[in-house]
Amino acid sequence: MILTKRCTYGLRALLRLVPAYPHGQLTGREIAEKEDIPRKFLDQLLLSLANSGIIQSKKGNRGGYSLAKNPAKLSIRSILEVLSGPVLIAECLRSDYACSKKGNCQVQVMANEVQKQVVEYFNDLTLLQLSEKEVVKQQLEYII
Repeated sequence: MILTKRCTYGLRALLRLVPAYPHGQLTGREIAEKEDIPRKFLDQLLLSLANSGIIQSKKGNRGGYSLAKNPAKLSIRSILEVLSGPVLIAECLRSDYACSKKGNCQVQVMANEVQKQVVEYFNDLTLLQLSEKEVVKQQLEYII
């Protein structure tokens, strides 16, 4: 599974809104500048997030964006699904995937086990919890 730019930018935009919850808001321009997200792309993301009810927007001179839901109750899974559809780690787990080995494949069994763990992790992790994670500015270690 890849967290696309759409997902990472969307999450970063939402993380900017967490400290302002429940009464504050930020403009799209502020979010774009602080997170280095192209403005037109951000506008598309914010529209999707607003249409899903995750954020709310207020137009006008004093307008901006704010979280419509408590970040402590907003799962990362629900956000990712708005931004890019179902969380899937392997193509063969899609219901419409055509494969002659479907239902009789050890690789699919393994992918399904990992899928359950990934979905559970994203389901249990809230936007508030993600906002509280410490960022270590060093080379990340990738364990494969």
